[in-house]
Amino acid sequence: MNPPSETYSVIYDGNGYNAGVVPTDNNNYEEGESVTVVDAGTMSRMGFSFISWNTEPYGNGAMRAVGTTFVIQTANVTLYAQWTALPTYEIEFYASSEGSTMDIDYSVGGVPVSQSNVTPPFYYTADVVEGSVVLLRVEPADPSDHVNGFISVDGKLIGGSSITGTPIDRLDVVEASSFGSTVYTVELYASTDGATMDIDYSVGGVPVSQSNVTPPFYYTADVVEGSVVLLRVEPADPSDHVNGFISVDGKLIGGSSITGTPIDRLDVVEASSFGSTTYTIDLSAATDGVNMDISYAVGGDIIELTGITSPWSESVATVNEGTVIVLHIVSAAPTDSVSADVQLDSSSIAGGSDFGTIDVITHAQP
Repeated sequence: MNPPSETYSVIYDGNGYNAGVVPTDNNNYEEGESVTVVDAGTMSRMGFSFISWNTEPYGNGAMRAVGTTFVIQTANVTLYAQWTALPTYEIEFYASSEGSTMDIDYSVGGVPVSQSNVTPPFYYTADVVEGSVVLLRVEPADPSDHVNGFISVDGKLIGGSSITGTPIDRLDVVEASSFGSTVYTVELYASTDGATMDIDYSVGGVPVSQSNVTPPFYYTADVVEGSVVLLRVEPADPSDHVNGFISVDGKLIGGSSITGTPIDRLDVVEASSFGSTTYTIDLSAATDGVNMDISYAVGGDIIELTGITSPWSESVATVNEGTVIVLHIVSAAPTDSVSADVQLDSSSIAGGSDFGTIDVITHAQP
């Protein structure tokens, strides 16, 4: 009688796995038999993706891909899982409320966090791996307060809401969207009738805070499609009203004006789309004083003029629908009255007022 043949085993090692079950092979193989390499099954490792098996833990042995075969020799074989790190992304959360405090619930990659009585604005950033779930929920202290906020990934907006339009009294952001790679020029503008203001802004994921800024504030940058753009303005005196806008390639995507109901704070996160109709813009201003200082912009850089004799006018032809128009006038003396007008195709779209200072902010969308 021949002695029984010696048999060998194939052992699978998770090699750093932290979830699921490592696969097993219960077969006994004789020398020369073929072994088919199994897949990872339910085994997983947080932040990593399974790629293959190897005869050495650090991958410097023989690679054994799933579904391939190899021939057993005269020893047991251990196959070690090989992992590759998933891509990481920078997550940003932003939330604000018109009330004094708000409750925040957020979760990044499965770790829930709750914060109560948070003073707005709330800002949080973290690096997460591909596939992580991100959640932001905001509850204002007073249900009548409206809130706004966003979540971004590598500076690209994946969800958000704004206080402009219909007020919302709670914010849940879990939406995801995809964007292209087109590059746009972003402009931020803000002003106040007070002496100074505090500015918070973020373009493409880089938050900046500036205190005691003398109005007007202006900033421009080139960003890729989908980038988060945020502008927040706080006047030095809560009774001062503020105004401002964000534009993309000279097209207004959000803003408020001191014309109409005064506002004492500005949060701009809204986005809108416009058509391609073109118009002719005419600007004019006058004062009963000796002279005046003028700042204006039509879909581009702000132009500063000082010591201008009244009256003044400027014509800009063929601007696109949605183009941002800014006209800011300061008289030589606070007692002087000034007036201004912005016309679109010879029709007035912003009238004048008898102030010592006037801001006219609008856009070419009749």
